[in-house]
Amino acid sequence: MPPRQTRARVEAKKKREIAVEALVKGYDWDAVAILAGYSSRGSACQAVNEYLRGYPVEELEEWRSLENLKLNRLEREVWKVLDAEHVVIQHGKIVGRFAGYATDPETHEVLRDNDGKPIATYDEVTDHDPALRAVAQLLRIYERRAKLNGLDAPVVIRVEDEEGLDTEIETLMGQLNQNLVSVPEGHEG
Repeated sequence: MPPRQTRARVEAKKKREIAVEALVKGYDWDAVAILAGYSSRGSACQAVNEYLRGYPVEELEEWRSLENLKLNRLEREVWKVLDAEHVVIQHGKIVGRFAGYATDPETHEVLRDNDGKPIATYDEVTDHDPALRAVAQLLRIYERRAKLNGLDAPVVIRVEDEEGLDTEIETLMGQLNQNLVSVPEGHEG
């Protein structure tokens, strides 16, 4: 084998290994492509698939287990966000909703400040955005886990000819073939 082909194969193998390493570290496909020097995320994905085809099944199962452990760790982190309480903050201050006026616990009279104005009390406003973002991340983790472990049912597409299109196409093809074979009028021999 000429040295140039050997060098090209070695370089291609090295690029695939870089792509796999970046993927294992958690980079997305765009970043994997850039780090490994591929022109697109599709090329990087194809290279990783080629790399994996050369792996023994036992090692692939080991890698699948490693990926599942990483997904489990990510899921735990997302659940921490979901379990935490979040309040709305604007301009560096917690946003509150008027809840009433402070009262003396014994006399139940409204408490007033030094100017004689009633002292307002506020309830913190819950910020649901972090929880919604966490749910979106959980769904992505669940989808990835399902793909990784083959849990998704295969998609079956069935095309049914309800309108007789096949018959119509066959009729038109027959007419076309007949026109191609027959001699046009006025040109007979």
